[in-house]
Amino acid sequence: MLFLRAVLYGLFLEHILAVCTNTPEICRCALPTLRTGNVSGGITEQLPIDAAWLHECNRCVILGISGSCAAETLWEVESFRVGFWAPRNAHISQSTVAVVKILTPATDVNNQHLTVRGFNTPTLQGCGRKTYPADETGAAEWASNTARWEWESDSTYDVSRTVCASDDHIWFFNLNVHASQKETAQSSAAKLHFEISINGKIYLTRTTAFLQQQLVDNSIATSITRGLYPITERGDRPRTLDLVPKLFSVICRDQLPSDTNGHSVQLPFEGVWSSSPTGIPALSYCTISSLDKFLAIELSSSCGGSSMQIYVPKHSSFKLISPASATNSAICTFSVQEHCDVGYSTSQG
Repeated sequence: MLFLRAVLYGLFLEHILAVCTNTPEICRCALPTLRTGNVSGGITEQLPIDAAWLHECNRCVILGISGSCAAETLWEVESFRVGFWAPRNAHISQSTVAVVKILTPATDVNNQHLTVRGFNTPTLQGCGRKTYPADETGAAEWASNTARWEWESDSTYDVSRTVCASDDHIWFFNLNVHASQKETAQSSAAKLHFEISINGKIYLTRTTAFLQQQLVDNSIATSITRGLYPITERGDRPRTLDLVPKLFSVICRDQLPSDTNGHSVQLPFEGVWSSSPTGIPALSYCTISSLDKFLAIELSSSCGGSSMQIYVPKHSSFKLISPASATNSAICTFSVQEHCDVGYSTSQG
C-alpha cells in the first residue's frame, strides 16, 4: 500500500480554500451577552462560538442582513425553534454554546458551506439532573416526581427552584433554526444535527430531528407549530441528547445534485472511527477535517489508481474529489481512523 502524507498536494487531495474569509466582525457568530440563568445582561463581553464552527457559521447570512457572503434569496421567512438538552452531561453551564446544523443543504441554498443554522446558550430550568434515569422509560416519572423546575417563559423563573449544586442543574437549549424554502418543504424536510461545545471540546449525538411542523392539538388539524419539542406543561421535556466526543468532520457535496438536498453520500457518524467505507460518486467531493487527533484516511484504488493511506495533521482540512472514472461498480471510497503512530492513543475521550 502506498502511503502519502496529506501535506503533499495530489491529484485528488487539495487544501480547502476558506470561503467568506473576509467576514466582518459584525457577521461573526457570537452571542452578544453571557446570560446568567434566564436573565440577559450584566456581562457585556461577547461569547463566541467554538473555533471549530467558525467557517460554518455567518450571523449576517442567518439573519438575512447584508454581509460578505452571498445573500440567501430563498430563505424561509418564518424560522423553526427546536428544544433539546443533554441530561447525562454534568459539565453544561450558562456559557455552554450549542449549534444546530443542516449538513446537507438544499439546492436553493447559496452558501452551501454554512451548515450552522442556529446557535445559543442554555436556559437554567431547575434542579434534579443527577437523578435523571439511565433508561428513558423512567423519564416521565422523573419529570413528575423528582425534578424541580419552573415552566414559565425563557426570561422568568422561580430562583428558589434553581438553588442546588451546579452539577445538578437542568439546562434546556432552545434554538431558532433558519432554513430555505426547499429545506422546510414538508415533503423533503431537512435533517437537523446537534453539536455542543463543552470545556473546549465538541460533542455530538446520533439523535437527529427534521424541520417538520408539529400539531399542537392532535384533534385540530390546523393547529400546527414550528416549535419543535417545546416545554408546554409539567412533564414535557425537550429532545434528549446522549453526547459523545466529536472525532473528525466530514462534509460532502455532489457535483451534479441528485435530489432536492443535492446530496447522495451517506455521511459517516463523526463520533466513532469509520467501521465501513464511505462512497463518493464521480466528480463529487468530501471535505475531511481533523480536530485534536492526527487522522489516517484509507482511500480505495478507485480514488486514484491504487489504494493509499493519507495522513492528516491536527486542525487541518482537505478536499477529496472522486475522479470522473469512478463508477457504481468501482466507486471511490474512504474511511477515517486515528493515526496512533505519532503518540496519540486510541481513546475516544
